[in-house]
Amino acid sequence: MILMRRQIFDEDLHEMRRQLGGLLDAVPVSWARETVGPETEWQPPVEMFENEHEVVIKAALPNVDPKQVDITITNDAVTFKGSTKHEAQKDCHYYRRELRYGAFLRTVPLTTEVKGTEATASYNDGMLEVRLPKSDRAKNTTVKVELK
Repeated sequence: MILMRRQIFDEDLHEMRRQLGGLLDAVPVSWARETVGPETEWQPPVEMFENEHEVVIKAALPNVDPKQVDITITNDAVTFKGSTKHEAQKDCHYYRRELRYGAFLRTVPLTTEVKGTEATASYNDGMLEVRLPKSDRAKNTTVKVELK
């Protein structure tokens, strides 16, 4: 009996998602742009990982001039800030506008202590990569303890 109820709920949920998806696709681009605003701040997607020696943060910033990106490193976070411009095509009708334009801001909390003054950044194929060396206190150390 419980399985039957869940199946009915799943079917209803799937149908509702399908209908809402179609509804959102029917919203005119010009209406959505006016509602949200062309200069709405957006957050680029990021990846963050660490190894024994450093913390690495990658941010997807396609079509962004790397000279227009400000990177701020504090004791507990890294912030990417900048903007990208888009000149709308005149005398045309957009069917889809999914690319992000305008100001962006993303703050990524750091999980370990880093040497911010020794950070390096590179930009290649639309990906910004920031490498932050770990502080000596943050690096794992192995100590051999002898039993007596």
